[in-house]
Amino acid sequence: FAALEGIVEEAIDGFEDTGKAENEFLEKSNLVRIKHQNDEYSEYGHLRKGSVKVRKGQLIRINQHLGEIGLSGFTDYPHLHFEVSTRRWTENILYRDPTLLVQFRYRNRTFTMRSPNKETQE
Repeated sequence: FAALEGIVEEAIDGFEDTGKAENEFLEKSNLVRIKHQNDEYSEYGHLRKGSVKVRKGQLIRINQHLGEIGLSGFTDYPHLHFEVSTRRWTENILYRDPTLLVQFRYRNRTFTMRSPNKETQE
């Protein structure tokens, strides 16, 4: 669900839910990228194939359903990659600012993101 209103800059849906943490999967994530006011951007990644509900150019409202958690792209487990940035994506490269790290539950386990490359399971 959208955290903030904005305009969809990119909506990708079509990659299988067979992701792996291997380089060949880096550009194979189903995702939604939204431009918000004040040149802020958000990305919702690793979405399930066939679940993306929006299209490029569409106005998005707060709490609007964007898609469902999947296993597409560079990942070993189903989760939502949610990122906020003050810079736009260029040719599939995002000049990243520090991102919000989150906690989530999956199959009765809690995962807490401690850094961009490490997570823990409780």
